[in-house]
Amino acid sequence: MNYIEELSRIKILDDLSNYYDIDFSNYTDDELNIFFSEHINKYKQEIKMVDFYNLSDKNILIESLDGFVKVGEKIKKENLECYTLTLVDGRKLSGAFNHLVETDKGWVKLEDLSSSHFVLTIDGFIKVKNTRKIKTQDVYDLECLHVNHRYLSNGISNHNTGKSIFAVMFMDWYRNNYDPGASFDVLTNSKLLQEQYTREFSFMDSLWGKDNYMCRNFDCTCSVGKEMAAAMKRPCGECPYDIAKSNFFNGAVSLTNFHLFLTYRVLNPNGWKRSARVLIVDEAHSFDDVASDFFATKLSRAVLMRLGVTRDEAVRVLEPMTSITDADQYRTFVEETLISFMSSHLSRMNAVAKASNSAKDIELCHTISQAIGKWERFLTEFESDKGNWTFEVNEVRDFSKDGRKRAQGETETELEVQPVWVAKYLEKYVWSKYDHIILMSGTILNRTLFADINGIKADTSTYISIQSPFPAKNRPIYYIPLGKMSYAKKHSTFLNQVPYLQKIMDKHAGVKGIIHTANYELAKWIDERLDTKYKRRLLMPNASNKMEILDMHTAESNTVLVSPSMTTGIDLKDDLSRFQVIMKVPYPSLGSQKIKKRMDSMPAWYGWMTMTTLIQSYGRSVRSMTDSADTYIMDECFGDVMQKTGYLMPKYFQEAIIKVNV
Repeated sequence: MNYIEELSRIKILDDLSNYYDIDFSNYTDDELNIFFSEHINKYKQEIKMVDFYNLSDKNILIESLDGFVKVGEKIKKENLECYTLTLVDGRKLSGAFNHLVETDKGWVKLEDLSSSHFVLTIDGFIKVKNTRKIKTQDVYDLECLHVNHRYLSNGISNHNTGKSIFAVMFMDWYRNNYDPGASFDVLTNSKLLQEQYTREFSFMDSLWGKDNYMCRNFDCTCSVGKEMAAAMKRPCGECPYDIAKSNFFNGAVSLTNFHLFLTYRVLNPNGWKRSARVLIVDEAHSFDDVASDFFATKLSRAVLMRLGVTRDEAVRVLEPMTSITDADQYRTFVEETLISFMSSHLSRMNAVAKASNSAKDIELCHTISQAIGKWERFLTEFESDKGNWTFEVNEVRDFSKDGRKRAQGETETELEVQPVWVAKYLEKYVWSKYDHIILMSGTILNRTLFADINGIKADTSTYISIQSPFPAKNRPIYYIPLGKMSYAKKHSTFLNQVPYLQKIMDKHAGVKGIIHTANYELAKWIDERLDTKYKRRLLMPNASNKMEILDMHTAESNTVLVSPSMTTGIDLKDDLSRFQVIMKVPYPSLGSQKIKKRMDSMPAWYGWMTMTTLIQSYGRSVRSMTDSADTYIMDECFGDVMQKTGYLMPKYFQEAIIKVNV
């Protein structure tokens, strides 16, 4: 261990001055390093983790197989399922179910260790005797400030790192250094990640939307149940949603998702009952996109029909829509026609729901009310900055006469208005509400770009970059240039890709995987072109059935997901995906007015967004240091990406690329 590099010469000299009356100033770095190493070994001592956690001294080194390494923050995690590991030499280690231990097969969770494993210790690899589940209890962890993130406990090499644990470490550090009574708001982008936080950190009070809780009085969700109880003048009693909401608003650490958070902050600010001044945002690279979608509004016959408007009424009220050509005309139509019509429609449906006491009717009224609120919010924000909004006319092919599924040969015209940038809205509704904010992501990539996109001031922020601890051998990227998937060449290139795709599926015949297609057209081509034996393995989710398809994927043995929309927000750890194929570089669509305006005002954004989506796709299948998956990129445009935006590529991504000559 080179302690001069790890700790600095100044820190070492300062520490030694407390023990020795010696002038070390004339020592060379090598001499000082040797002396300091001997000093550490002389004065080292064993201590229980609970006692270590309570130490006030912050300048502590802990022993690892790489020498004594710096300790960052210390963390207490409450009420976790725990296991005890016993080695054949009698050595033991107790910890949380997901605590990682270094073995001959890589990093393995305590709960997954068996007698087939050999655990790495200070004395070499020792065979596991057994693991046993013990009582649920509090555990103590630490941040290891070393590139390998490993340290020794009872002579056993173990590890704890990851964005979620950093969030907890920060909270502990903040309370110790700023405010012992501080409370925190934590945001995630996906339900899966929210559930992961909840499972690992039971002290967090998590809140989902009312639709995720089941009413105890009615056979429906709490969203509908509350409306039914009000209509029937029947108290809900112990409502699961109300209990969760009360815990959330009164908790020291409260956790929710981006969309629900924005719903409160933007549409119902008076309903937000928390006073936390510290915000932690995980998967922060996608916060901008979620916020943009949140403020966007869409208008079509199908949209109104899903809100209970009859087909004839929808056709009549939307008749002027054909003459709308810009965002300002859209705004006029919403303000002068749509709001009043939908308000009258809501009154009618409320009367229907009151008479029927039907859960379906009550839920519909709730949905209509939310839609009206969103259109009204659009009117407010549009007036304040008209130049920041784009107008799109889309031909949608996903709807039929019932407003849900397209009839053969039918298309649907849809108007969409959305903000180009949401930085000012994030400042208005989010950043300004907190004193300190932590933004975490695996794909920030460029500090300046990320700050500009999200409205963050460079002079009031600090950027910390940490390399991936996952071994490169576990996550190879095979670049197979089979032609460019550009518009003019995409079909011929796809025909070149098909036999290679089938070879890849043959290579991974007995395992699960995912094919990232970048668009639904390419997904359809795959379904049409692959031989029958390969098509049998394919699962092709859409926006409405993603969770159901993921459940099927989990239950089946060798299924392969095919989707353009699973680049982020899903966790395909371990056997859920042992290979993934990127058929096309995920360039943002140049057919979008929003994309064009973003490129005009911030040219570097296009490359940043492409790289972000690409790396997020890559990250779906390798989720821990013990996980492994092969990634295949078959679009020759990837070469252009490396040439033009390679400066954005993290080192861990570059080092995994293996070019395959074809």
